[in-house]
Amino acid sequence: MFGIGLNLAPFDPEKDGSFKGATDCEFRSFIKMKLRGKDTAEAVNSNGSFKGGARMIGRQAEFEFKFILNYLYRIRRGFGKISLILICPLILSSCPKNEDSPPSPEFDAERAFQDIVRMTKTGQRHSGSGGALENVIFIEKTLSEAGVRHFRDTWEENTPAGKITFQNVIARIDGSNSDSFVALGAHYDTKKLDHCPDFTGANDGASGVAILLEIARNLSKKKLKKSVELVFFDGEECLYSYSEKDGLHGSKRYVKNLKDPGRKRRCEAAVIADMLADRKLNAIIPAGCDPFLAAKFIKTAEKLGFSGYFKQGSIQITDDHSPFLKEGIPAVVIIDFDYGTNNLFWHSSGDKIENISVESLSISGKTINSFIKELLL
Repeated sequence: MFGIGLNLAPFDPEKDGSFKGATDCEFRSFIKMKLRGKDTAEAVNSNGSFKGGARMIGRQAEFEFKFILNYLYRIRRGFGKISLILICPLILSSCPKNEDSPPSPEFDAERAFQDIVRMTKTGQRHSGSGGALENVIFIEKTLSEAGVRHFRDTWEENTPAGKITFQNVIARIDGSNSDSFVALGAHYDTKKLDHCPDFTGANDGASGVAILLEIARNLSKKKLKKSVELVFFDGEECLYSYSEKDGLHGSKRYVKNLKDPGRKRRCEAAVIADMLADRKLNAIIPAGCDPFLAAKFIKTAEKLGFSGYFKQGSIQITDDHSPFLKEGIPAVVIIDFDYGTNNLFWHSSGDKIENISVESLSISGKTINSFIKELLL
């Protein structure tokens, strides 16, 4: 809706059709509205004509403006001097779209980066810690603000360090076909490093969560064919060495629940995002991942012009995709396991905001976002 305050006392048009006095200012304001915020000086020549692509918009606006003034002038002749607020929803609906205005991004890397900043302020967030709980609350709040349904799964497990309480956050966006879904996951916990109090897990943990949160914001506005579950895993990191009771606690729990006889929906595929904001992004899909999903992801990266940042790897990596593969569910993990020289920043004080970048997060986020949409639409 647009309001124009018109004082019709100095209204009368000049003989050449131009507008005088205050009305000329009103007309230029009207033009600025039509040009969707462009500086009028950039669109209008000194003689009042319109430049380049603004010419057609300007002519249409001038016609509409004169039509309005002529109508109001007739009113003035009957009712004397008046000042009106003109509400113009009809005119606004007829305004041509400004082709120069960029559409809102489907993956807002700046906003996702701020999510990382927010998460790292809690410091370490290993399973069962206050920092982990604070991040769970942040994830839930962000999902609620995006209008995405979610719930918290809390349980206890025996670990090499005794009993620990774990918490997964599971969000769901339903598609038209509710029989099957795709799982998109990332872990929010960090490695417990008592000797390294400055460790914040900006890349290893926070980057994957930020990507999921931004994709959740985007997918919540889409009409999907297939449903998606976004899973924020706890307990990915092991305390000592990956084993049956050490590490991958959240993904093991989630996959175990998928086998519940009462569960009607089937998980078609799982995609895991981990360590994807390294300033020198060099991500891989490790050996052992589902070959169809791996090839499809690489093709998506190529279509976006990001093929130089992702490749098929020759090494195997234990991560949250592993429990899915073990149960026969197609799964891939996209991970940059080359963080700093010789992976020096991994599980160290070097894993901090200064060693990640918005650009890398944007590349990773846009690629995963497009890949997930291909699987869902």
